[in-house]
Amino acid sequence: MDLPFNLMVVGEGDHPDTIKNIIGYAFRDKGIYYPKTSKTLDWVLPPLRRWALDYHAYMDDQDGNTYRMASLFTSRGCPMSCSFCESGRHGVIWNSLTRYEPLWCVEEQIRECAEMGFTGLAYYDDIFIVNRRRTLKLLDLNAKYNMKWRCFLRSDILCKHGGKEYLQLMKDSGLIEVFVGVESADNQIKENIHKGTTIEQDTEVLKWCKELGIRCKMSFIFGLPGESLESMKKTREWILKHRPDIVQVDRLVPFKGTPLTRHPERYDLSYDDAPEEEWFFRGRFDIDSHSFVSTSNLSRDEIDSFWRNFEQELLAEGLSSPYH
Repeated sequence: MDLPFNLMVVGEGDHPDTIKNIIGYAFRDKGIYYPKTSKTLDWVLPPLRRWALDYHAYMDDQDGNTYRMASLFTSRGCPMSCSFCESGRHGVIWNSLTRYEPLWCVEEQIRECAEMGFTGLAYYDDIFIVNRRRTLKLLDLNAKYNMKWRCFLRSDILCKHGGKEYLQLMKDSGLIEVFVGVESADNQIKENIHKGTTIEQDTEVLKWCKELGIRCKMSFIFGLPGESLESMKKTREWILKHRPDIVQVDRLVPFKGTPLTRHPERYDLSYDDAPEEEWFFRGRFDIDSHSFVSTSNLSRDEIDSFWRNFEQELLAEGLSSPYH
Protein backbone atom coordinates (compact mmCIF):
# COMPACT_ATOMS: atom_id res chain seq x y z
CA MET A 1 0.00 0.00 0.00
CA ASP A 2 1.31 3.43 -0.95
CA LEU A 3 1.27 5.40 2.31
CA PRO A 4 0.79 9.20 2.18
CA PHE A 5 3.88 9.96 4.25
CA ASN A 6 7.61 9.45 4.02
CA LEU A 7 8.46 8.68 7.60
CA MET A 8 6.76 7.48 10.78
CA VAL A 9 8.28 8.57 14.09
CA VAL A 10 7.66 6.18 16.98
CA GLY A 11 8.15 8.04 20.25
CA GLU A 12 8.94 11.69 20.89
CA GLY A 13 9.16 13.67 17.69
CA ASP A 14 9.74 17.14 19.10
CA HIS A 15 13.32 16.98 20.43
CA PRO A 16 15.60 19.31 18.40
CA ASP A 17 17.95 16.45 17.49
CA THR A 18 14.99 14.33 16.39
CA ILE A 19 13.70 17.12 14.19
CA LYS A 20 17.12 17.46 12.57
CA ASN A 21 17.22 13.74 11.86
CA ILE A 22 13.69 13.76 10.45
CA ILE A 23 14.53 16.63 8.12
CA GLY A 24 17.73 14.85 7.16
CA TYR A 25 15.99 11.93 5.49
CA ALA A 26 12.25 12.61 5.54
CA PHE A 27 12.06 12.44 1.76
CA ARG A 28 14.07 9.29 1.25
CA ASP A 29 12.56 5.82 1.32
CA LYS A 30 9.49 5.48 3.50
CA GLY A 31 10.35 4.01 6.86
CA ILE A 32 10.04 4.12 10.62
CA TYR A 33 12.29 6.19 12.87
CA TYR A 34 12.76 5.38 16.57
CA PRO A 35 14.33 8.45 18.20
CA LYS A 36 16.24 8.21 21.44
CA THR A 37 14.23 9.45 24.41
CA SER A 38 15.77 12.35 26.29
CA LYS A 39 16.20 11.89 30.05
CA THR A 40 14.95 15.42 30.78
CA LEU A 41 12.53 17.96 29.34
CA ASP A 42 14.85 20.94 29.80
CA TRP A 43 14.79 21.49 26.05
CA VAL A 44 11.04 21.93 25.58
CA LEU A 45 9.47 25.21 24.50
CA PRO A 46 5.94 26.46 25.20
CA PRO A 47 3.47 25.20 22.59
CA LEU A 48 2.08 27.55 19.96
CA ARG A 49 -1.45 28.57 20.95
CA ARG A 50 -2.35 30.63 17.91
CA TRP A 51 -5.49 28.55 17.41
CA ALA A 52 -6.29 28.11 21.10
CA LEU A 53 -9.23 30.51 20.99
CA ASP A 54 -10.97 28.10 18.60
CA TYR A 55 -11.06 25.66 21.52
CA HIS A 56 -14.30 25.98 23.48
CA ALA A 57 -14.26 24.06 26.74
CA TYR A 58 -15.91 25.29 29.92
CA MET A 59 -16.15 24.12 33.52
CA ASP A 60 -18.36 25.17 36.39
CA ASP A 61 -17.33 25.26 40.02
CA GLN A 62 -19.60 24.18 42.87
CA ASP A 63 -21.04 27.71 43.08
CA GLY A 64 -22.12 27.70 39.44
CA ASN A 65 -19.39 30.05 38.16
CA THR A 66 -18.20 29.18 34.65
CA TYR A 67 -14.60 29.20 33.50
CA ARG A 68 -13.16 28.93 30.01
CA MET A 69 -10.54 26.17 30.07
CA ALA A 70 -7.20 25.84 28.34
CA SER A 71 -5.22 22.59 28.43
CA LEU A 72 -1.68 21.94 29.64
CA PHE A 73 0.53 18.86 29.70
CA THR A 74 3.53 19.65 31.89
CA SER A 75 5.11 16.21 32.38
CA ARG A 76 5.65 12.99 30.47
CA GLY A 77 5.50 9.51 31.85
CA CYS A 78 3.94 7.74 34.79
CA PRO A 79 5.81 5.72 37.44
CA MET A 80 2.90 3.31 37.98
CA SER A 81 2.40 -0.14 36.48
CA CYS A 82 -1.30 -0.45 35.59
CA SER A 83 -1.37 -3.35 33.15
CA PHE A 84 -4.11 -1.89 30.91
CA CYS A 85 -2.32 1.45 30.38
CA GLU A 86 0.00 2.31 27.50
CA SER A 87 1.31 5.40 29.34
CA GLY A 88 2.70 3.78 32.49
CA ARG A 89 6.21 2.59 33.22
CA HIS A 90 5.65 -0.64 31.27
CA GLY A 91 3.68 0.95 28.44
CA VAL A 92 4.86 2.03 25.01
CA ILE A 93 4.19 5.77 24.90
CA TRP A 94 6.98 6.85 27.26
CA ASN A 95 9.88 5.08 28.89
CA SER A 96 10.14 4.25 32.59
CA LEU A 97 11.16 7.81 33.46
CA THR A 98 8.78 10.51 34.64
CA ARG A 99 10.05 13.83 33.31
CA TYR A 100 8.90 17.37 34.01
CA GLU A 101 8.84 20.56 31.98
CA PRO A 102 10.86 23.39 33.56
CA LEU A 103 8.75 25.65 35.76
CA TRP A 104 9.66 28.68 33.65
CA CYS A 105 8.07 26.94 30.67
CA VAL A 106 4.93 26.08 32.63
CA GLU A 107 4.61 29.65 33.93
CA GLU A 108 4.99 31.02 30.41
CA GLN A 109 2.07 28.84 29.31
CA ILE A 110 -0.12 29.87 32.24
CA ARG A 111 0.69 33.54 31.68
CA GLU A 112 -0.14 33.27 27.99
CA CYS A 113 -3.43 31.49 28.71
CA ALA A 114 -4.41 34.23 31.15
CA GLU A 115 -3.56 36.95 28.65
CA MET A 116 -5.68 35.20 26.01
CA GLY A 117 -8.69 35.34 28.31
CA PHE A 118 -8.76 31.80 29.67
CA THR A 119 -9.81 31.62 33.31
CA GLY A 120 -9.26 27.92 33.90
CA LEU A 121 -6.68 25.21 33.20
CA ALA A 122 -7.10 21.51 32.56
CA TYR A 123 -3.89 19.64 33.40
CA TYR A 124 -3.49 16.40 31.46
CA ASP A 125 -0.40 15.12 33.27
CA ASP A 126 -0.89 11.41 34.02
CA ILE A 127 -0.58 12.10 37.75
CA PHE A 128 -0.44 15.82 38.48
CA ILE A 129 0.41 15.40 42.18
CA VAL A 130 3.11 12.73 41.94
CA ASN A 131 6.00 15.15 42.76
CA ARG A 132 4.81 17.05 45.83
CA ARG A 133 7.60 19.64 45.86
CA ARG A 134 7.00 20.54 42.24
CA THR A 135 3.23 20.43 42.65
CA LEU A 136 3.35 23.01 45.45
CA LYS A 137 5.22 25.36 43.12
CA LEU A 138 2.56 24.83 40.46
CA LEU A 139 -0.11 25.67 43.02
CA ASP A 140 1.63 29.01 43.58
CA LEU A 141 1.60 29.67 39.83
CA ASN A 142 -2.10 28.86 39.54
CA ALA A 143 -2.85 31.23 42.41
CA LYS A 144 -0.55 33.94 40.98
CA TYR A 145 -2.56 34.05 37.73
CA ASN A 146 -5.91 33.47 39.49
CA MET A 147 -6.65 30.28 37.56
CA LYS A 148 -9.25 27.67 38.41
CA TRP A 149 -8.09 24.21 37.41
CA ARG A 150 -8.64 20.46 37.23
CA CYS A 151 -6.25 17.51 37.18
CA PHE A 152 -5.81 13.74 37.26
CA LEU A 153 -4.72 12.19 40.54
CA ARG A 154 -4.27 8.82 42.23
CA SER A 155 -5.80 8.15 45.61
CA ASP A 156 -2.76 6.31 46.98
CA ILE A 157 -0.40 9.20 46.21
CA LEU A 158 -2.79 11.76 47.68
CA CYS A 159 -3.12 9.70 50.86
CA LYS A 160 0.67 9.28 51.17
CA HIS A 161 1.60 12.88 50.36
CA GLY A 162 -0.67 14.67 52.79
CA GLY A 163 -4.24 13.52 52.31
CA LYS A 164 -6.94 16.07 53.00
CA GLU A 165 -4.38 18.73 53.93
CA TYR A 166 -2.68 18.33 50.54
CA LEU A 167 -6.07 18.50 48.83
CA GLN A 168 -6.93 21.65 50.80
CA LEU A 169 -3.79 23.35 49.51
CA MET A 170 -4.87 22.51 45.97
CA LYS A 171 -8.38 23.81 46.63
CA ASP A 172 -6.95 27.07 48.01
CA SER A 173 -4.99 27.55 44.77
CA GLY A 174 -8.09 27.16 42.58
CA LEU A 175 -8.72 23.42 42.18
CA ILE A 176 -12.36 22.75 41.28
CA GLU A 177 -12.32 19.19 39.87
CA VAL A 178 -10.26 16.01 40.05
CA PHE A 179 -10.37 12.86 37.95
CA VAL A 180 -9.59 9.59 39.74
CA GLY A 181 -9.15 6.24 38.03
CA VAL A 182 -10.72 3.77 40.46
CA GLU A 183 -11.20 0.96 37.88
CA SER A 184 -12.92 -1.46 40.30
CA ALA A 185 -14.34 -1.53 43.81
CA ASP A 186 -12.95 -5.05 44.21
CA ASN A 187 -9.41 -4.95 45.61
CA GLN A 188 -8.61 -8.34 44.07
CA ILE A 189 -9.36 -6.97 40.60
CA LYS A 190 -7.13 -3.98 41.39
CA GLU A 191 -4.34 -6.39 42.35
CA ASN A 192 -4.84 -8.34 39.14
CA ILE A 193 -4.04 -5.23 37.10
CA HIS A 194 -1.28 -3.92 39.42
CA LYS A 195 -3.29 -0.77 40.07
CA GLY A 196 -1.59 -0.01 43.37
CA THR A 197 -4.61 1.65 44.98
CA THR A 198 -7.31 0.27 47.26
CA ILE A 199 -11.01 0.99 47.28
CA GLU A 200 -10.58 2.20 50.88
CA GLN A 201 -8.20 4.91 49.64
CA ASP A 202 -10.61 5.85 46.85
CA THR A 203 -13.43 6.13 49.38
CA GLU A 204 -11.37 8.42 51.58
CA VAL A 205 -10.43 10.71 48.69
CA LEU A 206 -14.05 10.98 47.55
CA LYS A 207 -15.09 11.87 51.12
CA TRP A 208 -12.44 14.62 51.31
CA CYS A 209 -13.55 16.05 47.96
CA LYS A 210 -17.15 16.22 49.14
CA GLU A 211 -16.10 17.91 52.38
CA LEU A 212 -13.95 20.50 50.57
CA GLY A 213 -16.38 21.20 47.75
CA ILE A 214 -14.21 19.76 44.96
CA ARG A 215 -16.03 17.98 42.15
CA CYS A 216 -14.81 14.38 41.94
CA LYS A 217 -15.06 12.45 38.69
CA MET A 218 -14.25 8.75 38.96
CA SER A 219 -13.76 6.18 36.22
CA PHE A 220 -14.30 2.41 36.27
CA ILE A 221 -13.66 -0.47 33.87
CA PHE A 222 -15.70 -3.63 33.40
CA GLY A 223 -14.00 -6.72 31.95
CA LEU A 224 -10.63 -6.46 33.70
CA PRO A 225 -8.69 -9.69 34.30
CA GLY A 226 -10.51 -11.92 36.75
CA GLU A 227 -13.75 -9.95 36.46
CA SER A 228 -16.85 -11.78 37.62
CA LEU A 229 -20.50 -10.95 38.08
CA GLU A 230 -19.78 -10.55 41.80
CA SER A 231 -16.94 -8.06 41.25
CA MET A 232 -19.04 -5.97 38.83
CA LYS A 233 -21.88 -5.96 41.36
CA LYS A 234 -19.44 -4.81 44.03
CA THR A 235 -18.41 -1.89 41.83
CA ARG A 236 -22.04 -1.01 41.10
CA GLU A 237 -22.95 -1.09 44.80
CA TRP A 238 -19.98 1.08 45.76
CA ILE A 239 -20.85 3.71 43.14
CA LEU A 240 -24.51 3.90 44.14
CA LYS A 241 -23.60 4.10 47.82
CA HIS A 242 -20.80 6.68 47.67
CA ARG A 243 -22.02 8.61 44.60
CA PRO A 244 -19.08 10.43 42.97
CA ASP A 245 -20.12 13.67 41.28
CA ILE A 246 -19.48 12.21 37.84
CA VAL A 247 -19.15 8.49 37.04
CA GLN A 248 -17.58 7.10 33.88
CA VAL A 249 -17.85 3.34 33.35
CA ASP A 250 -16.30 1.77 30.26
CA ARG A 251 -15.50 -1.72 29.06
CA LEU A 252 -11.87 -2.74 28.79
CA VAL A 253 -10.13 -1.95 25.52
CA PRO A 254 -6.94 -4.09 25.22
CA PHE A 255 -4.66 -1.58 23.54
CA LYS A 256 -1.59 -2.91 21.79
CA GLY A 257 1.65 -2.32 23.63
CA THR A 258 0.20 -2.58 27.11
CA PRO A 259 1.29 -5.35 29.52
CA LEU A 260 -2.14 -6.96 29.02
CA THR A 261 -1.48 -7.50 25.32
CA ARG A 262 2.29 -8.05 25.47
CA HIS A 263 1.98 -10.77 28.13
CA PRO A 264 -1.56 -12.19 27.79
CA GLU A 265 -0.53 -15.44 29.45
CA ARG A 266 -0.25 -13.59 32.77
CA TYR A 267 -3.86 -12.47 32.87
CA ASP A 268 -7.30 -14.07 33.07
CA LEU A 269 -8.45 -12.42 29.87
CA SER A 270 -9.45 -13.56 26.40
CA TYR A 271 -9.74 -11.50 23.24
CA ASP A 272 -9.33 -12.44 19.62
CA ASP A 273 -9.61 -9.18 17.74
CA ALA A 274 -8.14 -5.71 18.04
CA PRO A 275 -10.37 -2.76 18.86
CA GLU A 276 -12.33 -1.75 15.79
CA GLU A 277 -11.30 1.62 14.44
CA GLU A 278 -14.94 2.55 14.00
CA TRP A 279 -15.47 2.15 17.76
CA PHE A 280 -13.58 5.36 18.39
CA PHE A 281 -15.76 7.31 15.95
CA ARG A 282 -19.18 5.87 16.75
CA GLY A 283 -18.58 5.95 20.49
CA ARG A 284 -19.17 3.52 23.31
CA PHE A 285 -22.92 4.14 23.33
CA ASP A 286 -23.44 2.93 19.77
CA ILE A 287 -25.96 0.12 19.76
CA ASP A 288 -23.63 -2.17 17.79
CA SER A 289 -20.60 -1.66 20.04
CA HIS A 290 -19.49 -4.66 22.07
CA SER A 291 -16.95 -5.75 24.61
CA PHE A 292 -13.58 -6.77 23.19
CA VAL A 293 -12.77 -9.14 26.03
CA SER A 294 -14.07 -12.00 28.15
CA THR A 295 -12.77 -13.61 31.34
CA SER A 296 -12.98 -17.13 32.73
CA ASN A 297 -16.07 -15.98 34.63
CA LEU A 298 -17.81 -13.78 32.07
CA SER A 299 -18.56 -13.83 28.37
CA ARG A 300 -18.52 -10.71 26.23
CA ASP A 301 -22.31 -10.71 26.14
CA GLU A 302 -22.50 -10.89 29.92
CA ILE A 303 -20.12 -7.94 30.29
CA ASP A 304 -22.08 -5.98 27.68
CA SER A 305 -25.42 -6.71 29.29
CA PHE A 306 -24.31 -5.66 32.76
CA TRP A 307 -22.60 -2.54 31.43
CA ARG A 308 -25.60 -1.41 29.34
CA ASN A 309 -28.04 -1.90 32.20
CA PHE A 310 -25.78 -0.07 34.62
CA GLU A 311 -25.26 2.84 32.22
CA GLN A 312 -29.01 3.35 32.08
CA GLU A 313 -29.14 3.20 35.86
CA LEU A 314 -26.38 5.80 36.16
CA LEU A 315 -28.17 8.12 33.75
CA ALA A 316 -31.41 7.77 35.71
CA GLU A 317 -29.53 8.51 38.95
CA GLY A 318 -27.92 11.62 37.45
CA LEU A 319 -24.43 10.21 37.98
CA SER A 320 -23.46 9.94 34.32
CA SER A 321 -24.01 11.61 30.99
CA PRO A 322 -23.45 10.54 27.37
CA TYR A 323 -21.15 13.56 27.12
CA HIS A 324 -18.72 12.51 29.89
